[in-house]
Amino acid sequence: MKSSVPIAISLTLLMLLLVLSAAFIFLFQGQMALRNDIAVTEQAMQQQQIQIEIERDAAYSTQTVAAEAFETFEAANIALEAELVNSQQRDNEISTQVAAFATSIATAEFAIKEYEAQAPTIKIIQPENNSTFNVNDQVAIIVIASDVKGVTNVKIAVGTDNFGTTPAQPERIVLSQHVWNAVGDGPVTLQVIAENEIGLSEPVSILLNIIAPTPTPTATETPTATEEPSAATPTP
Repeated sequence: MKSSVPIAISLTLLMLLLVLSAAFIFLFQGQMALRNDIAVTEQAMQQQQIQIEIERDAAYSTQTVAAEAFETFEAANIALEAELVNSQQRDNEISTQVAAFATSIATAEFAIKEYEAQAPTIKIIQPENNSTFNVNDQVAIIVIASDVKGVTNVKIAVGTDNFGTTPAQPERIVLSQHVWNAVGDGPVTLQVIAENEIGLSEPVSILLNIIAPTPTPTATETPTATEEPSAATPTP
């Protein structure tokens, strides 16, 4: 009986030792697993921290780029607004110039229409006004008529004599030359009228002085008076 007690105690101690050993082993393994978990967690946290720092740096970079882009946009916007203002000013200047140009065109067209509506211009080159000619003198008549739309006819009248020049087609300048045999006695009117496609010109006239020859009186014999014989005096 006494010998079995130490054995029981020994077995109990051995069992306790085994339990303690198992517990120690279990705790050691748990500690190792915990350390591994902690190491993995720390590594994951480090990687996460590194990723966060990378993302933070990227965010800072993006923020910097965005800020620079915003500043560039602001500068471009300001430049665009200035360009729009300048463009508006140029547009106003161009509009003013166009309006002035349109006014000039309208004025020019009005002037052209007025100019085209004018009658032909007449210039009597020969003879000069108040020229003097003798009867039967050959008087050279030279007239120039001009018109922007073209002269269609030139009519010349001297006293009762008439001349004319009609070009084959309207011409801007028409030279009309004629020779008039001077007739009459005293002032004679030379009148010129030019026609264009829309009407007649204002007549242009000059005066010519025609001198008729003075008739030479012919000598006539004066009859000699015949003395009649005196009547005989009756004798008382």
